[in-house]
Amino acid sequence: MAGLTSKATAAAVIRLSHVFGADRLLVQAGGGNISAKTAPDRMAIKASGCLLREVDAHRGWTWVNPEEICQGLRRISSTFTSTQKEMAYAGLLGKSSENPGLRPSMEAGFHAILPDRYIAHAHSLAGILLGLLPRKRALSLLREAGPKAWNMEWISPHLPGYALSHLLLARSRSLHSRSTPTLRILQNHGIIWTGPVESGIVKASRRFEKFFRAYFSLERYPFPHSEGSRGCRSRSQRSSDLCFCAWPSFRWDLRPLFPDFVIYFDLWSGNAPDVSRTGDRTVRVLASDARNLRDKTEVFFAHAAVHTVASRFGRYPALPESMVGALKQMETERLRILQARAS
Repeated sequence: MAGLTSKATAAAVIRLSHVFGADRLLVQAGGGNISAKTAPDRMAIKASGCLLREVDAHRGWTWVNPEEICQGLRRISSTFTSTQKEMAYAGLLGKSSENPGLRPSMEAGFHAILPDRYIAHAHSLAGILLGLLPRKRALSLLREAGPKAWNMEWISPHLPGYALSHLLLARSRSLHSRSTPTLRILQNHGIIWTGPVESGIVKASRRFEKFFRAYFSLERYPFPHSEGSRGCRSRSQRSSDLCFCAWPSFRWDLRPLFPDFVIYFDLWSGNAPDVSRTGDRTVRVLASDARNLRDKTEVFFAHAAVHTVASRFGRYPALPESMVGALKQMETERLRILQARAS
Protein backbone atom coordinates (compact mmCIF):
# COMPACT_ATOMS: atom_id res chain seq x y z
CA MET A 1 0.00 0.00 0.00
CA ALA A 2 1.73 3.16 -1.22
CA GLY A 3 1.40 5.90 1.36
CA LEU A 4 -0.97 8.87 1.13
CA THR A 5 -0.35 12.08 2.99
CA SER A 6 -2.24 12.52 6.26
CA LYS A 7 -3.98 15.57 4.82
CA ALA A 8 -5.22 13.67 1.76
CA THR A 9 -6.40 10.76 3.91
CA ALA A 10 -8.35 13.00 6.27
CA ALA A 11 -9.89 14.83 3.32
CA ALA A 12 -11.06 11.51 1.85
CA VAL A 13 -12.74 10.52 5.14
CA ILE A 14 -14.54 13.87 5.23
CA ARG A 15 -15.71 13.61 1.62
CA LEU A 16 -16.95 10.04 1.98
CA SER A 17 -18.64 10.89 5.27
CA HIS A 18 -20.61 13.65 3.55
CA VAL A 19 -21.53 11.47 0.55
CA PHE A 20 -22.90 8.67 2.72
CA GLY A 21 -24.10 10.74 5.67
CA ALA A 22 -26.27 13.10 3.61
CA ASP A 23 -28.63 10.30 2.53
CA ARG A 24 -31.14 8.89 5.06
CA LEU A 25 -31.56 5.80 2.88
CA LEU A 26 -27.86 5.06 3.52
CA VAL A 27 -27.31 6.26 7.09
CA GLN A 28 -29.64 7.12 9.98
CA ALA A 29 -28.77 8.96 13.20
CA GLY A 30 -25.22 8.14 14.37
CA GLY A 31 -24.93 5.01 12.23
CA GLY A 32 -22.40 4.22 9.54
CA ASN A 33 -18.64 4.65 9.55
CA ILE A 34 -15.86 5.60 7.13
CA SER A 35 -12.11 5.02 7.15
CA ALA A 36 -9.07 5.58 4.96
CA LYS A 37 -5.53 4.30 5.45
CA THR A 38 -2.31 6.15 4.71
CA ALA A 39 -0.34 2.96 5.40
CA PRO A 40 -0.92 -0.40 7.14
CA ASP A 41 -0.15 1.26 10.49
CA ARG A 42 -2.10 4.50 10.12
CA MET A 43 -5.81 4.99 9.55
CA ALA A 44 -8.25 7.90 9.84
CA ILE A 45 -11.72 6.80 10.95
CA LYS A 46 -15.04 8.35 11.91
CA ALA A 47 -15.42 8.89 15.65
CA SER A 48 -18.03 7.07 17.71
CA GLY A 49 -21.26 8.93 18.44
CA CYS A 50 -20.77 11.55 15.69
CA LEU A 51 -23.01 12.01 12.67
CA LEU A 52 -21.33 11.30 9.34
CA ARG A 53 -22.89 14.38 7.77
CA GLU A 54 -21.34 16.59 10.49
CA VAL A 55 -17.76 15.37 10.06
CA ASP A 56 -15.38 18.17 9.07
CA ALA A 57 -11.70 19.05 9.27
CA HIS A 58 -11.92 19.71 13.03
CA ARG A 59 -14.34 17.14 14.41
CA GLY A 60 -15.91 13.74 13.96
CA TRP A 61 -12.85 11.60 13.15
CA THR A 62 -9.62 10.39 14.68
CA TRP A 63 -6.34 8.62 13.88
CA VAL A 64 -5.63 5.03 14.96
CA ASN A 65 -3.01 2.37 14.28
CA PRO A 66 -4.85 -0.54 12.60
CA GLU A 67 -1.98 -2.97 13.20
CA GLU A 68 -2.18 -2.38 16.96
CA ILE A 69 -5.96 -2.87 16.88
CA CYS A 70 -5.52 -6.18 15.05
CA GLN A 71 -2.93 -7.32 17.60
CA GLY A 72 -5.32 -6.37 20.41
CA LEU A 73 -8.16 -8.31 18.77
CA ARG A 74 -5.97 -11.42 18.60
CA ARG A 75 -5.15 -11.12 22.30
CA ILE A 76 -8.83 -10.69 23.19
CA SER A 77 -9.91 -13.68 21.13
CA SER A 78 -7.28 -15.97 22.61
CA THR A 79 -7.09 -14.98 26.28
CA PHE A 80 -10.43 -13.56 27.46
CA THR A 81 -13.62 -15.33 28.49
CA SER A 82 -16.78 -14.60 26.53
CA THR A 83 -18.13 -12.23 29.20
CA GLN A 84 -14.92 -10.18 29.16
CA LYS A 85 -14.45 -9.82 25.42
CA GLU A 86 -16.86 -6.90 24.92
CA MET A 87 -15.35 -4.87 27.76
CA ALA A 88 -11.82 -5.65 26.55
CA TYR A 89 -12.75 -4.55 23.03
CA ALA A 90 -14.20 -1.27 24.32
CA GLY A 91 -11.00 -0.71 26.26
CA LEU A 92 -8.87 -1.48 23.21
CA LEU A 93 -10.68 1.11 21.12
CA GLY A 94 -10.54 3.69 23.91
CA LYS A 95 -6.77 3.41 24.03
CA SER A 96 -6.28 3.40 20.26
CA SER A 97 -7.30 6.98 19.47
CA GLU A 98 -4.59 9.55 18.89
CA ASN A 99 -7.10 12.35 19.50
CA PRO A 100 -7.92 12.89 23.21
CA GLY A 101 -11.63 12.70 23.95
CA LEU A 102 -12.55 10.98 20.68
CA ARG A 103 -13.19 7.26 20.54
CA PRO A 104 -12.96 5.63 17.10
CA SER A 105 -16.08 4.03 15.69
CA MET A 106 -17.18 0.88 17.49
CA GLU A 107 -16.58 -0.86 14.15
CA ALA A 108 -12.91 0.18 14.07
CA GLY A 109 -12.02 -3.50 14.50
CA PHE A 110 -13.19 -4.61 11.08
CA HIS A 111 -11.87 -1.39 9.48
CA ALA A 112 -8.45 -2.34 10.84
CA ILE A 113 -8.71 -5.95 9.64
CA LEU A 114 -9.91 -5.31 6.10
CA PRO A 115 -6.82 -4.59 3.96
CA ASP A 116 -8.43 -2.10 1.59
CA ARG A 117 -7.48 1.58 1.68
CA TYR A 118 -11.05 2.94 1.69
CA ILE A 119 -13.92 1.45 3.69
CA ALA A 120 -17.51 2.66 3.96
CA HIS A 121 -20.08 0.94 6.18
CA ALA A 122 -23.69 2.06 5.70
CA HIS A 123 -27.07 1.03 7.10
CA SER A 124 -28.44 1.07 3.56
CA LEU A 125 -32.17 0.31 3.46
CA ALA A 126 -31.69 -1.29 0.06
CA GLY A 127 -28.86 -3.40 1.50
CA ILE A 128 -30.87 -4.44 4.57
CA LEU A 129 -33.82 -5.41 2.37
CA LEU A 130 -31.57 -7.37 0.04
CA GLY A 131 -30.15 -9.26 3.02
CA LEU A 132 -33.67 -10.27 4.10
CA LEU A 133 -34.33 -12.03 0.80
CA PRO A 134 -33.44 -15.70 0.37
CA ARG A 135 -29.71 -15.77 -0.30
CA LYS A 136 -30.01 -17.42 -3.72
CA ARG A 137 -32.45 -14.74 -4.88
CA ALA A 138 -30.30 -11.94 -3.45
CA LEU A 139 -27.16 -13.16 -5.17
CA SER A 140 -29.03 -13.48 -8.45
CA LEU A 141 -30.17 -9.88 -8.15
CA LEU A 142 -26.64 -8.73 -7.31
CA ARG A 143 -25.32 -10.35 -10.47
CA GLU A 144 -28.05 -8.61 -12.43
CA ALA A 145 -27.30 -5.25 -10.82
CA GLY A 146 -23.55 -5.28 -11.32
CA PRO A 147 -22.15 -8.18 -13.37
CA LYS A 148 -18.39 -8.21 -12.72
CA ALA A 149 -18.63 -4.67 -11.29
CA TRP A 150 -17.74 -5.69 -7.76
CA ASN A 151 -16.69 -8.63 -5.63
CA MET A 152 -19.33 -9.95 -3.23
CA GLU A 153 -19.45 -11.59 0.19
CA TRP A 154 -22.44 -12.55 2.36
CA ILE A 155 -22.21 -12.34 6.17
CA SER A 156 -24.87 -13.85 8.43
CA PRO A 157 -26.18 -11.84 11.44
CA HIS A 158 -23.48 -10.93 13.95
CA LEU A 159 -23.37 -8.39 16.74
CA PRO A 160 -21.70 -5.17 15.64
CA GLY A 161 -18.33 -4.29 17.11
CA TYR A 162 -16.28 -7.14 18.55
CA ALA A 163 -18.30 -10.10 17.18
CA LEU A 164 -18.24 -8.83 13.59
CA SER A 165 -14.55 -7.93 13.91
CA HIS A 166 -13.75 -11.36 15.36
CA LEU A 167 -15.51 -13.05 12.43
CA LEU A 168 -13.43 -11.12 9.90
CA LEU A 169 -10.29 -11.67 11.95
CA ALA A 170 -10.87 -15.42 11.61
CA ARG A 171 -11.08 -14.93 7.84
CA SER A 172 -8.13 -12.52 7.64
CA ARG A 173 -5.85 -14.91 5.75
CA SER A 174 -8.32 -14.99 2.89
CA LEU A 175 -8.82 -11.20 2.79
CA HIS A 176 -7.02 -9.41 0.00
CA SER A 177 -7.19 -5.89 -1.37
CA ARG A 178 -8.68 -6.04 -4.87
CA SER A 179 -8.53 -3.74 -7.87
CA THR A 180 -12.33 -3.37 -7.94
CA PRO A 181 -14.73 -2.57 -5.07
CA THR A 182 -15.89 -5.34 -2.75
CA LEU A 183 -19.43 -5.42 -1.39
CA ARG A 184 -20.20 -7.28 1.83
CA ILE A 185 -23.86 -7.80 2.64
CA LEU A 186 -24.33 -7.82 6.42
CA GLN A 187 -27.60 -9.66 6.93
CA ASN A 188 -29.96 -7.73 9.27
CA HIS A 189 -27.44 -4.90 9.47
CA GLY A 190 -26.37 -3.16 6.25
CA ILE A 191 -23.44 -3.23 3.85
CA ILE A 192 -19.68 -2.63 3.72
CA TRP A 193 -17.98 -1.19 0.65
CA THR A 194 -14.19 -1.49 0.34
CA GLY A 195 -11.77 -0.64 -2.41
CA PRO A 196 -8.44 0.89 -3.43
CA VAL A 197 -9.93 4.07 -4.92
CA GLU A 198 -12.26 6.55 -3.19
CA SER A 199 -14.23 7.36 -6.35
CA GLY A 200 -14.66 3.65 -7.08
CA ILE A 201 -16.54 3.11 -3.82
CA VAL A 202 -18.80 6.09 -4.48
CA LYS A 203 -19.54 4.95 -8.03
CA ALA A 204 -20.24 1.37 -6.95
CA SER A 205 -22.52 2.52 -4.11
CA ARG A 206 -24.52 4.76 -6.45
CA ARG A 207 -24.95 1.97 -8.95
CA PHE A 208 -26.06 -0.46 -6.24
CA GLU A 209 -28.46 2.04 -4.67
CA LYS A 210 -30.01 3.08 -7.98
CA PHE A 211 -30.77 -0.52 -8.95
CA PHE A 212 -32.09 -1.74 -5.59
CA ARG A 213 -34.01 1.39 -4.64
CA ALA A 214 -35.90 0.96 -7.91
CA TYR A 215 -36.32 -2.78 -7.30
CA PHE A 216 -37.79 -2.19 -3.82
CA SER A 217 -39.66 1.01 -4.91
CA LEU A 218 -38.11 2.94 -2.02
CA GLU A 219 -39.00 6.27 -3.64
CA ARG A 220 -42.61 5.54 -2.62
CA TYR A 221 -41.66 5.69 1.09
CA PRO A 222 -40.54 9.26 1.87
CA PHE A 223 -39.39 10.45 5.26
CA PRO A 224 -42.39 10.99 7.60
CA HIS A 225 -43.70 14.48 8.33
CA SER A 226 -45.26 15.96 11.44
CA GLU A 227 -48.95 15.19 11.55
CA GLY A 228 -50.98 18.21 10.52
CA SER A 229 -48.19 19.82 8.50
CA ARG A 230 -48.85 21.20 5.03
CA GLY A 231 -50.19 18.53 2.70
CA CYS A 232 -50.88 16.02 5.49
CA ARG A 233 -54.01 13.93 4.93
CA SER A 234 -54.40 12.84 8.55
CA ARG A 235 -57.62 13.88 10.28
CA SER A 236 -56.43 14.18 13.87
CA GLN A 237 -53.77 16.87 13.19
CA ARG A 238 -51.52 16.03 16.19
CA SER A 239 -48.34 17.97 15.51
CA SER A 240 -46.33 15.83 17.95
CA ASP A 241 -46.85 12.62 15.96
CA LEU A 242 -45.05 11.28 12.89
CA CYS A 243 -47.31 10.74 9.92
CA PHE A 244 -46.76 8.21 7.12
CA CYS A 245 -49.84 9.16 5.08
CA ALA A 246 -47.76 9.59 1.90
CA TRP A 247 -46.80 5.89 1.87
CA PRO A 248 -48.81 3.45 -0.29
CA SER A 249 -49.03 1.19 2.79
CA PHE A 250 -47.70 1.22 6.34
CA ARG A 251 -46.82 -1.83 8.44
CA TRP A 252 -46.71 -1.53 12.23
CA ASP A 253 -44.34 -4.23 13.45
CA LEU A 254 -41.91 -3.87 16.34
CA ARG A 255 -39.82 -6.97 15.67
CA PRO A 256 -36.26 -5.65 15.28
CA LEU A 257 -34.70 -6.13 11.88
CA PHE A 258 -31.37 -4.38 12.48
CA PRO A 259 -29.24 -3.40 15.51
CA ASP A 260 -29.94 0.33 15.68
CA PHE A 261 -33.65 -0.20 16.31
CA VAL A 262 -32.78 -2.17 19.44
CA ILE A 263 -30.13 0.35 20.48
CA TYR A 264 -32.18 3.53 20.05
CA PHE A 265 -35.52 2.28 21.40
CA ASP A 266 -36.50 0.94 24.83
CA LEU A 267 -38.97 -1.87 24.17
CA TRP A 268 -37.33 -4.74 26.03
CA SER A 269 -36.66 -3.42 29.54
CA GLY A 270 -40.12 -3.53 31.08
CA ASN A 271 -40.38 0.28 31.04
CA ALA A 272 -43.16 2.05 29.17
CA PRO A 273 -42.44 1.85 25.40
CA ASP A 274 -40.95 4.96 23.82
CA VAL A 275 -42.74 4.42 20.50
CA SER A 276 -46.46 3.81 20.07
CA ARG A 277 -49.05 3.75 17.34
CA THR A 278 -51.61 6.57 17.49
CA GLY A 279 -53.50 5.92 14.25
CA ASP A 280 -53.49 3.88 11.05
CA ARG A 281 -50.54 5.91 9.70
CA THR A 282 -49.34 7.85 12.75
CA VAL A 283 -46.71 7.10 15.39
CA ARG A 284 -45.55 8.86 18.55
CA VAL A 285 -41.86 8.72 19.47
CA LEU A 286 -40.77 9.79 22.96
CA ALA A 287 -37.28 11.24 23.39
CA SER A 288 -35.14 12.98 25.99
CA ASP A 289 -34.35 16.03 23.85
CA ALA A 290 -34.55 17.41 20.30
CA ARG A 291 -31.39 15.65 19.10
CA ASN A 292 -32.52 12.33 20.53
CA LEU A 293 -35.91 12.78 18.86
CA ARG A 294 -34.24 13.48 15.51
CA ASP A 295 -32.09 10.36 15.82
CA LYS A 296 -34.94 8.10 16.91
CA THR A 297 -37.18 9.46 14.12
CA GLU A 298 -34.55 8.57 11.51
CA VAL A 299 -34.10 5.08 12.93
CA PHE A 300 -37.86 4.44 13.18
CA PHE A 301 -38.29 5.62 9.58
CA ALA A 302 -35.72 3.02 8.49
CA HIS A 303 -37.36 0.33 10.63
CA ALA A 304 -40.86 1.04 9.31
CA ALA A 305 -39.73 1.27 5.69
CA VAL A 306 -37.87 -2.04 5.83
CA HIS A 307 -40.79 -3.83 7.52
CA THR A 308 -43.35 -2.36 5.11
CA VAL A 309 -41.39 -3.13 1.96
CA ALA A 310 -40.19 -6.56 3.12
CA SER A 311 -43.76 -7.64 3.87
CA ARG A 312 -44.43 -7.56 0.12
CA PHE A 313 -41.91 -10.36 -0.36
CA GLY A 314 -43.37 -12.83 2.12
CA ARG A 315 -41.58 -14.14 5.20
CA TYR A 316 -38.39 -12.42 6.27
CA PRO A 317 -36.04 -12.96 9.26
CA ALA A 318 -35.94 -10.64 12.27
CA LEU A 319 -32.82 -10.29 14.38
CA PRO A 320 -32.20 -13.46 16.40
CA GLU A 321 -33.65 -13.06 19.91
CA SER A 322 -30.27 -13.83 21.44
CA MET A 323 -28.86 -10.70 19.77
CA VAL A 324 -31.49 -8.34 21.16
CA GLY A 325 -30.47 -8.75 24.81
CA ALA A 326 -26.79 -8.73 23.88
CA LEU A 327 -27.17 -5.44 22.00
CA LYS A 328 -28.60 -3.77 25.10
CA GLN A 329 -25.58 -4.88 27.13
CA MET A 330 -22.87 -3.78 24.69
CA GLU A 331 -20.29 -1.54 26.32
CA THR A 332 -19.25 0.02 23.02
CA GLU A 333 -22.86 1.09 22.39
CA ARG A 334 -23.14 2.61 25.87
CA LEU A 335 -19.98 4.60 25.21
CA ARG A 336 -21.21 5.61 21.76
CA ILE A 337 -24.36 7.12 23.27
CA LEU A 338 -22.30 8.98 25.89
CA GLN A 339 -20.04 10.34 23.16
CA ALA A 340 -23.06 11.48 21.15
CA ARG A 341 -24.49 13.33 24.14
CA ALA A 342 -21.15 14.98 24.84
CA SER A 343 -20.89 16.25 21.29
